Amino acid sequence: MDAQGPDAARPYAEPTLGMFPTVIDAENVLGDAFGFKAIPNGVLIGADGRLDGTVAGGFEIRQDATRELVERWLSAEDVAIPEGESDHEWSAEALGLFRDAGAAVRRGERDQAVDLLKQAYPLEPDNFIIRKQLWAIEHPEKFYEGDVDYGWQRKQLEAGR
Repeated sequence: MDAQGPDAARPYAEPTLGMFPTVIDAENVLGDAFGFKAIPNGVLIGADGRLDGTVAGGFEIRQDATRELVERWLSAEDVAIPEGESDHEWSAEALGLFRDAGAAVRRGERDQAVDLLKQAYPLEPDNFIIRKQLWAIEHPEKFYEGDVDYGWQRKQLEAGR
């Protein structure tokens, strides 16, 4: 999920090409439908189109546990998929502001996107999707230049940002 569109998320999705399909959810349709409030997420849908499970937050294919889960699932093993917390329901106003911010970014209007996300954040202060998209626009070097800087993100949280 990246409101900035497929180009921003491509470096993270490319290593998994051929393993399984990856969806770029720039409009937060899946986030809204499944109640995700953090990223990255996994939605595992079987060949029969049936939802096998979701992993809300922490679905990081570079981590051994996630990669092993996906490999077992792809090999058709009977896998217990851990369900993450996903009982969050987005407010209509915050979702609208978030989607408008994504559209603004894709038009190249980054300042407008920041303003919209800053309006959405107080409506959903526990929503890390909003918070991380705001951070990614303001500090792209912490997200898109090499590995995501999780230490920097922790410091932002500790500072109440």
